Amino acid sequence: MSGMGYGTLYVNGINVDPSRRLDPGWTTYTQRVLYVSYDITQFLKGHSTNCIGVQLGLGFYTNEQWGGGVPAPAPEVFGPPPRLLLQVNIILSDYTTMNITSDTTWLGREGAHRKDNVYMGTIYDTRAERYNWSTAGFTDPYSLWLNASLIESPLTSPTGQLTYQSMDPIRISPYALHIATSASRTGYKSMPPGVIGGNVMDGGVFNATPLASQQVPTYDISQNIAGYCTLTITGRKGMTVSTRHAELLNKPGVDGIKYQGLNSANYQIISASDDFIIQGNPHEILTPLFTYHGFRYISVYANYINIESVVCAAIHSETTLIGNFTSSSLVLNQIQHNILWSQLSNIMSILTDCSQRQERRGWLGDAALSVDAALFNFDLYGLYVNFLRNIADVQHEDGSIPDTAPYSVGGYVADPSWAHAYPEITWRIYQHYNDTAIVKQHYAGIQAWVDYLTSRAQQSGLANMYFAYGDWETPANYPVTNSSLVSAFSYLSDVQIMIILSKILNNQTNVAKYNHDTHIEDILSSEHTKSQEECILMNIQQQKNKIECEENKE
Repeated sequence: MSGMGYGTLYVNGINVDPSRRLDPGWTTYTQRVLYVSYDITQFLKGHSTNCIGVQLGLGFYTNEQWGGGVPAPAPEVFGPPPRLLLQVNIILSDYTTMNITSDTTWLGREGAHRKDNVYMGTIYDTRAERYNWSTAGFTDPYSLWLNASLIESPLTSPTGQLTYQSMDPIRISPYALHIATSASRTGYKSMPPGVIGGNVMDGGVFNATPLASQQVPTYDISQNIAGYCTLTITGRKGMTVSTRHAELLNKPGVDGIKYQGLNSANYQIISASDDFIIQGNPHEILTPLFTYHGFRYISVYANYINIESVVCAAIHSETTLIGNFTSSSLVLNQIQHNILWSQLSNIMSILTDCSQRQERRGWLGDAALSVDAALFNFDLYGLYVNFLRNIADVQHEDGSIPDTAPYSVGGYVADPSWAHAYPEITWRIYQHYNDTAIVKQHYAGIQAWVDYLTSRAQQSGLANMYFAYGDWETPANYPVTNSSLVSAFSYLSDVQIMIILSKILNNQTNVAKYNHDTHIEDILSSEHTKSQEECILMNIQQQKNKIECEENKE
C-alpha cells in the first residue's frame, strides 16, 4: 500500500498496525514512491464479506506542507491532493492466488480530520466520525461518499520507481525505541544523578504535569520531544478544544509584568496547534492525526470542559539504542542525554534539521555532521540507506547535489560542506556495518560529486572556493571564518574519502587518480594565489593523517 502523503490501513474496522505514524516515508515523489506491506490474515473473516479502508493524510506530498520562511519551491516540488495505491494479494487454501486493487469502484469521503499539516497541526471534527466506516455493510445516511477517480502517476521521471520501504517505519512511543545496551540486561535504566529531563529508556510516554499560576491550563512534560499529546476530556457538544505547543515558557519582563503562558517565538510562522470540535461524550479522547510537534509545554484552550488527563508521546523512526555512556562529569552526562533526545526527535523517515519550526527538512549539512555519533548511539542502518537513496534521487546530471534531500528548500547546488553528507554517510555506514554493497551502490554518484567539485576548484582555486553558508552560525562576538576555506576543507575531505572508498573496492585506477598530493598538485597548477592554497594544504594534510588513521583501524 502507498498512501500519499500518508495512509493508515484498516481491515474490518481494525487498524492493522496502530503504532505506525506518518507512513510511508518522504521521498522525491517524481523519482521514487515508497510502499509498505502488511500481513492482514488475522484480520480477515472466513466465509464472510470483508472490508478494507484507508485513512489518507496530506503529508509532504501536497502543498499544504509548505512551511514558508524562505522563497517557495517550484510548483512541481509538492503534488496535488492525496491519493492511494493498494493491492491485496490473497493465497487461497488450494494455493491459487487472487489480487484486489484499488480502483474507481472504491468510495471515499472527507474524514473527521478536516485538515492536517505537519507544521500547523490538525483540525479534527469528532462529530463527523463514523466508527464502523471500514466494516462490511456500512451505510452512511449523513454524508456523501463518492467514487474514487483515476489520476496520473506521480512518477514522472523516466527512471521513477515504486520501491518497497525497507527501513523501519515511524512509530509512536513506547513502540518506537528498543533498548539493546547493558541496561537492558542489568535492568539498570535510571539516569545519571543530576541529569535533567525525561529518561530515554522509560518508553517515551509522559503524563503531563499541570503548571500553577497559569491563566490558560498549561502542562509540562519535563522533556523536549517530537510528538503529540492525547487529551481525555468531558465537555459540551460542539465546543472547540485547542492545544498550542512550545519549547519555552514566558519569563517576567524587565518592566515587572509577570508574563505567563507559552513562548513560541522560535516557532516563527507556524502555529503548532491542534483543534478539535468535540462530540460531548463523557471521557472523550482527542488525538491528532498526521502531524507532530517539537515541544515541552502544551496549553489547552477551551471553556466549560473538564481536562481529565494529558498524555504525550514521542514519535520517531523505529530504532534500537545500541550505545550509551555515563561519566563522572555532570556536564558530559547532560550533553549525552540531550544528544540522544535530539537525535530521536530528528529521525522522521529522513534526517531533519529540527523538530519544531517550519523547517524539518532533509538538510544535508546536519546529516553530515551527526552521522557518526548517531550510529554509535542507535541502529539506523535502514534510515541512512534510504537517506542515501534520497540524495541519489536529487543528484543532477553534472554531479552536483542540492542542499536538501528530498529537495524542497536551499540551494539547487549545495554548499560543499552540506553535500559532504553523500560521501561521509556512505563511508560511515561502511565503518559501522562493514557494508561494501552500499559503497558499490553509491560509488559512481560520489565520484560524480567529487569531479564536479574538482572542476569548480580548478576554476576558482581553493582560496576562492565557492560557498553558500561557510562556517554556519558562528557564535556571537567571534570572527567569521573564511568561508572559501571551509568549502575547500570539505572538498578535500571528500577527495580523501573517495580514495578510501576506491581502496575498499580495489579500484587502483581511481586510487591513483584521486591520490591526495598529485590531485592537489593539478589544482595548484591552475592557481593564481598559491601562497594561500599552500597554507590550506598544511591543515588538509593534518586531516589526511587523521582520516588515514581511522581507515587503518578498520
